Amino acid sequence: MIFKAIANKLKIKFQDFLFYESVRKRILMSIATIILCLISSLMTVVNFITKEQILIRATGLFSIVLIIVFIITIRYNNELIPEIILAISIVILFSYFLVYGGVEGFSPIWMMLLPSTALTIYGLKKGLYLCFFVLLISIVLLWTSGIEFVKFDYSNAFISRFPMALLSSIVIATALEYERFLIFKKLSESRTMYERSSKIDELTKLKNRRGFNAKLHQVCEQLCKADADLSIIMIDIDFFKLYNDHYGHIGADGVLAEVADIIKSTASTTSNIVARWGGEEFTVLLPFMNLEEAHKVAQSILEAVRERKIPHKASKLEDKYVSVSIGVTAIKPSHEDDCSNLMKTVDMALYKAKESGRNKIEVI
Repeated sequence: MIFKAIANKLKIKFQDFLFYESVRKRILMSIATIILCLISSLMTVVNFITKEQILIRATGLFSIVLIIVFIITIRYNNELIPEIILAISIVILFSYFLVYGGVEGFSPIWMMLLPSTALTIYGLKKGLYLCFFVLLISIVLLWTSGIEFVKFDYSNAFISRFPMALLSSIVIATALEYERFLIFKKLSESRTMYERSSKIDELTKLKNRRGFNAKLHQVCEQLCKADADLSIIMIDIDFFKLYNDHYGHIGADGVLAEVADIIKSTASTTSNIVARWGGEEFTVLLPFMNLEEAHKVAQSILEAVRERKIPHKASKLEDKYVSVSIGVTAIKPSHEDDCSNLMKTVDMALYKAKESGRNKIEVI
């Protein structure tokens, strides 16, 4: 529940936590600051009861810093500033623990939490930088524990073993984080591959309806801002059911792929989007094109299919070749609802072309 609540506050989809490293980092940063703040606040209360003045200052200040980090992450949706503040505060806190030792020299033990926390929040590279920087500071401070700067007098056994224990903790946490990173990367690649394949029609290799609708949404939003024209063409293979009955499914699949290739080679450009709408229907989205320009593209498709002369013995048309009926419409969208209406209008134009004899173009 806490994951979903923070994801909603950050205005991101919770499921993206599973697939996107940047989203994961932002959510974990928020959760880590909450947990660390609760721990440090509890330590502050305990230190207040036991009258440990040095630790009260350290843990109390750290709690305040964590609250600031959490507010910046949530309110301003910022990653870099909280990362820097948290890293600096962690270095200062642990250095403080080492200098003063806490209760009977046990405070530095809290540093064993650093590797797993740092690597989880910052990732492998930045997390290791922070871990080894803190390790270096701990070695320097422990080696100088006999001078006035370090207030607690550590035993020789502690001085020799603590850095090794911290290094071992870093190595184990690194191995676990690296394994997680590999799984995370594989999962992200699988999702990307699935999303790509789910928007492509396997037979024609064109965008399917889902892919087309996603692109339509993006294009419509872009053209609303640009105050530009948007045209659409819808194409239907004439008497396709009869073709399927006469030539069989394999033959029908072949003609679908061939017609798709004709449309793609005729209408596809860097800005135009060609898709299989479903069954024997295809669509062509034409951003920045007015109705007259779209009609010319439709005419080119109609003629290209005619010129290919694909046999269709079951056709009710006189020449017994595969033909298409085409509907064309255009708008200058002002909001996204216009694009939804555009699909209804072009479908009406296509219906009109089929009702008035097929193998022709109708414009609305």
